[in-house]
Amino acid sequence: MLAIGYAAALRGIDAFVVRVEVVGVPVADGGIHIIGLADRSIQESKERVNAAVRSSGFLFPSYKVVANLAPADIKKAGAMFDLALALTILGMDQQIDAKRLRDVVCLGELALDGSVKSVPGVLPSAIGIKRAGYRRLMLPAENLAEAALVDGLMLHPVRTLQQAVDIVLGRGEPATQSGGDLNAPPSRDEHIAYVDDLEDVRGQLRARRAMEIAAAGGHNLLMVGAPGSGKTMLARRMPSILPSMTREEALEVTKLYSVSGLLRHASRLVTQRPFRAPHHTVSAHALIGGGVGRQK
Repeated sequence: MLAIGYAAALRGIDAFVVRVEVVGVPVADGGIHIIGLADRSIQESKERVNAAVRSSGFLFPSYKVVANLAPADIKKAGAMFDLALALTILGMDQQIDAKRLRDVVCLGELALDGSVKSVPGVLPSAIGIKRAGYRRLMLPAENLAEAALVDGLMLHPVRTLQQAVDIVLGRGEPATQSGGDLNAPPSRDEHIAYVDDLEDVRGQLRARRAMEIAAAGGHNLLMVGAPGSGKTMLARRMPSILPSMTREEALEVTKLYSVSGLLRHASRLVTQRPFRAPHHTVSAHALIGGGVGRQK
């Protein structure tokens, strides 16, 4: 029997919906075979899903299970497919009604005991899911505040695979309505308190004047001087005199925080301008970055 579920995958700081197709193959050797340009982290989910299904009191199919992540021509990475894979396998094995998976997108990493762990990139995933026309999102409970930033979604937070199954069967807690409004204009009355503020600096009149001109005109600024003359100290205070971020800029920064795994317990957009201080010996590759990392 063919069962179809839905998950989401990240591409940079944007996301797209992935169709999870699962079918059973009547052969002697069992296990899961995942296709669709899945990287090693997804291939390792075979063992996590198997253990989580058994730990939650369900039967794992003894025959071979083939899972296709479509579209198959786009590379996919991360552990956020675990929950969708587990539920779709149970639907294929007729332990739950597979038809109930057609209108819900599932995100989450499974632990070996069946608990659902938080994943990075839930904010861009929720935005991509809404743009694709879906309105129900099942996700780890720890990521609820992050997904609530996107207006117009019915959110189902879960902590275990058993809770996820109960929701699919209609026995779980009612969905939570997301209440964010990413299109609303940012509040200009809100005071942003920076830890490093330029008003704390005394002296350095020429440097401060140059910073104010650069901030007002959106110019680049190059500071040259002997070690200890205050260049880094002044640079750290540059965000405190920059104009407030627009809603589009705030959303872009918040998505970066989400993909990096830094937004799990936040329930609002990041409105404070970020500051990064790479070492002067950093390479071009390290400065730009490459791939999706996870902050512990």
